[in-house]
Amino acid sequence: MRVLVVDDEPGIRRQLTFLLEDEGFDVTAVESGSLALKAAEEASFDVVILDVRLPDIPGTRVFSTLVDRGAQSHVIIISGHAVQDDVRDARSAGAQFLSKPLDTQRLLELMGNWRPQKEGEQG
Repeated sequence: MRVLVVDDEPGIRRQLTFLLEDEGFDVTAVESGSLALKAAEEASFDVVILDVRLPDIPGTRVFSTLVDRGAQSHVIIISGHAVQDDVRDARSAGAQFLSKPLDTQRLLELMGNWRPQKEGEQG
């Protein structure tokens, strides 16, 4: 599965990239909303992990733009500064929400729910 990680904090990007690549995911990590939208134009992603606060475009706007473009990605909104309205709006639009510091077990659980099963596996 292809995953796009969008967070302006280098440490978070590194942590998520390492964690997800270790689990077998193909990860692209970027630090801004504009780079996320550019990456989504150039490739399709199964999952987008998106910080709410980004230096250029709010994560909620990146999310709505992806939806408007017809992206079929699962979206996980992450934030250490969540505003209740942002969380409600993201969930009503179909995104999951995780607060920082991230519960990596919960993240992997969500990712596992979306991972296609291999032939012969039971769910």
